[in-house]
Amino acid sequence: MSEQPEVARRVRGETADGAPVAPFLEFQDVHFGYPGEKVLEGLSFSVPEGGGLVLVSLTGGGKSTVIRMAAGLVHPETGTMRLRGRDLRELSYDEHRTFLRETGFVFQNSALLINQRVFDNVALPLRYHEPGLGEEAIGARVEEVLRRFDMLHKAAEFPATLSTGERRQVNFARAMVMETRLLLLDDPFVGVAQAAARKIAGILRGLKESRRVTLLVCAESVSHLVDTGLVERIGVLKHGRVARIGGVGDYLQKNTRDLRRIVTVGEAEDLERPIEPEAREALAQTPPEAADPEIQEVAGGHQP
Repeated sequence: MSEQPEVARRVRGETADGAPVAPFLEFQDVHFGYPGEKVLEGLSFSVPEGGGLVLVSLTGGGKSTVIRMAAGLVHPETGTMRLRGRDLRELSYDEHRTFLRETGFVFQNSALLINQRVFDNVALPLRYHEPGLGEEAIGARVEEVLRRFDMLHKAAEFPATLSTGERRQVNFARAMVMETRLLLLDDPFVGVAQAAARKIAGILRGLKESRRVTLLVCAESVSHLVDTGLVERIGVLKHGRVARIGGVGDYLQKNTRDLRRIVTVGEAEDLERPIEPEAREALAQTPPEAADPEIQEVAGGHQP
């Protein structure tokens, strides 16, 4: 199935007249590690303004580190991470505050304050970044975003009373309560039922398009992202770098087992070469029950 013209243009990172869109977020030859462990080794990719990219990898592949770095919580040891063409480390104090105001992120654990009600959890970024905003204005903004995520009726409750999916919806609401321009998601649908995940993805897609939000997702499973329109491109994160990248429609939907093979058993030196037709056909004919459970989880979630 080929990409629709508008989607194909966004996959290529082009404007309506075919001109390239300048990257909103860009990693260039980034290296980073923790004591005794290399995590990112020459990581390079970019996301155009208003575009969406999902990086898929197994546990320990560096997904959370990429999100933390894009959020400015850690910095490259070597290489560069740029936002709108500027090295994040070179931003002035005021520029950095603007970056924080315009960046929303959702980590694997919901990170909600357990002693604060849903309303106050969502209001937290407004109270911190917009101290001059009155409580009436804050209340209006919080109610609007909670209504979008169908959580207004839970505004007075504490996180401990919520289901996993509800806590994740509150986390998304908090990430979008500001005038978010960059949204960073770390395995956003882990533990969330498929119906709830698809609903959240649909809401995010509407916000992404209306606000021209740039989206970076890192995940082990892409089952809730494939056909939502939330992202246009998918990349494979392996051995600390993006090993392969392409449009979601043409790359993933036709080559799901191809992706499973790349993520789980592909060696670094083989990743840049296309899979031979014979191998592709053999992979396509492999029955789901014969696939390794770990591979199933990476590419498409658990088989029914």
